Amino acid sequence: MYRTAKTLYTSLCFTLLAFSCASTKLYSEVQAQLPAPAPGEGRLFLFTPGRNFALSFHPTILVNGDSIGRTTAGSFLVLDRPAGEYTIEADKQASFASFSGQLQSVPTSVTLAAGERTYVELEVQNLGFALRVAATALDPTNAQTAIRLLRYDGGNVQLP
Repeated sequence: MYRTAKTLYTSLCFTLLAFSCASTKLYSEVQAQLPAPAPGEGRLFLFTPGRNFALSFHPTILVNGDSIGRTTAGSFLVLDRPAGEYTIEADKQASFASFSGQLQSVPTSVTLAAGERTYVELEVQNLGFALRVAATALDPTNAQTAIRLLRYDGGNVQLP
């Protein structure tokens, strides 16, 4: 009896997990649904690869020093911004205990043109004594491969 109840409970948990993951929209689904940027604006895609070891680490992302939200492993944010120069990095605040709260950030700068899509990967790296979030601009071809199976996690562009 106990074994049957345990098996049913485990099956229920896995089913709920599968349904919750299945309801999240992937980049391959979202890209066609995104409205066009406003005139004079470009689009930033900021993403953290899903293969990341720090799955529970959610750094705050800064664009030109302004917080735009948190990123999680296996997800991406979409931001429309006026054409111009942008610096993307992780906030250096101590927000986790297992690494003594030390966080390093390697920023990247990108030039966003009107109507252009720019992709920035935010890779969390384990330095042994701290975590480092390295922001790297990717060319659109490599970025499409890297982001295609990641899930939409928000930004300032709303899906219809």
